[in-house]
Amino acid sequence: MRKNNFLNIAAALWMGAAALAMTACSSEDNIVSNDLQQNAEVHTYTVSIPATFGDDAQTRAVDFDNSGATPAIITKFVVDEKVHVYNKSTSTLLEGYLEVKNVSADKKSCELQGQLTGTINADDEVMLLYNLTTITGPGNDVWEFYYDYRNQLGTAASCVDGATSTMKVKAIDATNNYKMTFYAVGDETNKTQAKALFTNLQSIFRFQFADATAPTTPLTVKTLNIESKNTAMATRYLPKNTVSPYYFDNGGITITPATPTSDYLYLAMAIRESFSANDVLFFWVTDDEGNEYRGKKSAPTLGFANGKYYYSNAPIALTKQPSKAAPSITWVKPNVAVAPNTDNIYSFTTDYPGSADITVANASGKDYCCGYAFSIYNKGTVRLNAINAIWNYQDSPFILVENGDLHLELTGDNTISCNAHDYAIKSPDMKISCTGSSATLTVKSKTADGLRLTSVGNFNVANLAADGYTVTRTGGLTPDEDGVYTTTYTVAGPATSKALSAVTTSEVGWRLGSDGNAYSPTGLLPTGVTAVAMITYVGSETGESAYNFTRGLALALSDATGGNIYKWETDYIDAGHTKYVSDSFTSESGLQYNNSMHNTDTYPAFKAAMSNNSTAAPTGCSDWFLPSAYQWNQMINACKNVLGTTNSYKDLRNGFSSVGGTNLQSLTNYWSSTEYNEARAWYYDFNSGLWGYTLKINTFLVRSAIAF
Repeated sequence: MRKNNFLNIAAALWMGAAALAMTACSSEDNIVSNDLQQNAEVHTYTVSIPATFGDDAQTRAVDFDNSGATPAIITKFVVDEKVHVYNKSTSTLLEGYLEVKNVSADKKSCELQGQLTGTINADDEVMLLYNLTTITGPGNDVWEFYYDYRNQLGTAASCVDGATSTMKVKAIDATNNYKMTFYAVGDETNKTQAKALFTNLQSIFRFQFADATAPTTPLTVKTLNIESKNTAMATRYLPKNTVSPYYFDNGGITITPATPTSDYLYLAMAIRESFSANDVLFFWVTDDEGNEYRGKKSAPTLGFANGKYYYSNAPIALTKQPSKAAPSITWVKPNVAVAPNTDNIYSFTTDYPGSADITVANASGKDYCCGYAFSIYNKGTVRLNAINAIWNYQDSPFILVENGDLHLELTGDNTISCNAHDYAIKSPDMKISCTGSSATLTVKSKTADGLRLTSVGNFNVANLAADGYTVTRTGGLTPDEDGVYTTTYTVAGPATSKALSAVTTSEVGWRLGSDGNAYSPTGLLPTGVTAVAMITYVGSETGESAYNFTRGLALALSDATGGNIYKWETDYIDAGHTKYVSDSFTSESGLQYNNSMHNTDTYPAFKAAMSNNSTAAPTGCSDWFLPSAYQWNQMINACKNVLGTTNSYKDLRNGFSSVGGTNLQSLTNYWSSTEYNEARAWYYDFNSGLWGYTLKINTFLVRSAIAF
């Protein structure tokens, strides 16, 4: 069996494991009555202890019988396999080890024989560690050791088959090579000499995979990454820590067979059983041709348990992912292209002295780039130009900056899918800007934010913004059924502006600023400028006398204050007013409405409503007024497929929230300034999209317009 023994492993390997709590016995545990058993000095002990595997020992990865419909593991002791001994009462791993000897005919029993050096007292509690994979130390007389499940190759022989048995020392015969006998924990009264009964630490899993389009043909697997949705799959087991013996990496376990294979893959996994109920295992497979596949398998309802053998008789169906496609890269620094390494990572190593400056876009002719990432040792600028990047490798984010800050510049809408990794971008610090007035970055990852700033811990989203920009975050609160979080960062920069005299139909949906200029729908307005209306029509009008305008119309960002209280009453008309002319108008749907009238003077109605607008009319614009039926129709038509995709009045109705305003309401009606006759006036129903007329004494909503 393959084992790993490291005498001088870096402290960083533990990633804080040394800080885990340890269980120590009280001083009373070391008090014994027999002088021959009292032993305060270091000695070498001769040990011979009978051992057995219980009936539930199903996961020793020795031999596999796959001949029948119900595969099985043949569990047995193997001569010369090693057992280390940890004295829990003194928190010390004893030097030396025991070996398997005198194996029974059925391979279920044996004797463990060997010599151990250290300090042992009668009634000390010891843990027998079968096939311990990793030993580190010594350091301060405390040895660190654990079972490591990360370095398996998918073969039966590479499966970790750790097992433990906890015993207590019955007696120590100091006159006979310090021979020891043991009794079972819990038998402190009788102290009957007992065998060591081993319990498995893990379960064995057998996998085989197929493309969902060819479910009976096994895939040839080059690499396999497995993750647990509930993080129930431990990557290491620390037997000395009785409080939290499991250590896990969110990235899961990666298997890389020595040779790509379509045969069964075997994996030993230690299960945190309390986390395993309703768990899901996720699989990422790369075949021998470099194609990537993804899939999942649900655990039993109660979850996986240790000491079991899990297998599927048919290959697990996986979905083939988009084929590899290198991104299109514009090289500023360096000005000579850096080739990707064997892991498809563009690596800017320490040999490259300056900061990187590159623009990354989708592969030519594709709407995505797939299977490539960036590792920048020094600081860098990465400009994402409307990319859809797919990077599902466990061991690296899409952009990694190790030494220095990252300037991330966005153009358009960008997406980075790192479904197999905690983060899409990792850097000591990061500032985000955009070209134009706004851009977005949507991140899919195994953590809620998807961005990792290593120098500041939990970052404030506002601190991501470069000078002169803002960053807001949406989503990322709950994962989807695959455990993936989707978070969107919206970056706003200075708004694009135009003089009103220069606007065209392309600027419908822009904001009308308090300074009399037009501003793009997104982006930061200049200091002191506020948005007062949304441009809803561009074009000249000469057919309605006092309502004439030369460039266009804009609607206020909210209804006139006071709510649904405004009446279209004759009381608003100046005394002696008689200047009416017959008229008709055509709705945005093409219906002809006759018997409409409008006055040819400056219309005096709704003066109260108009004066309730919160801002004064900008310089170069008309006063606020109530739009006529004709003008409403012009605005509705102009906004179709510009402020939405419904190709109807709903585009105008629902378009105001995108520029910081309040959408038109659909559950009530809006007055127009067009009369049906002296007693009635026309109104528009933004629920049905139809015109109607009613008595002027009724109350409806008012939305002010302005001409420019």
